[in-house]
Amino acid sequence: MTDFGLARLTNPGEKRWTMCGTPEYMAPELFMKSGHDFAVDYWALGILLYELIQGEPPFTDPKQTIRGIKYAKFPSKISSGGKSIIHGFAKLQPAMRLGNLRNGFEDIFKHHWFDSFSQSFK
Repeated sequence: MTDFGLARLTNPGEKRWTMCGTPEYMAPELFMKSGHDFAVDYWALGILLYELIQGEPPFTDPKQTIRGIKYAKFPSKISSGGKSIIHGFAKLQPAMRLGNLRNGFEDIFKHHWFDSFSQSFK
């Protein structure tokens, strides 16, 4: 599902400026060339989750992809819980993304979207 051929370790507080990857999964800061950190991975996780739930990526028209990403506009018919976790990952401000907050991964694991899953998966 993932190609780590271009992966780089980034320490907290460090930024990178390399722009590479599948455009549909790229976070807004990559297009704005403002530097990025590991918060781009949370954005990509939100896009992947969207695609797994919806059955297609949020942006299928190449002309609208960058615009949709820059404004975080996601067309969907997803449940409110699914929308909530996806929008948590797809915040325009990297510091506000789910997983990139004070509690880190715990915020993801405790998100109410997971309440609909069987306890055996938690």
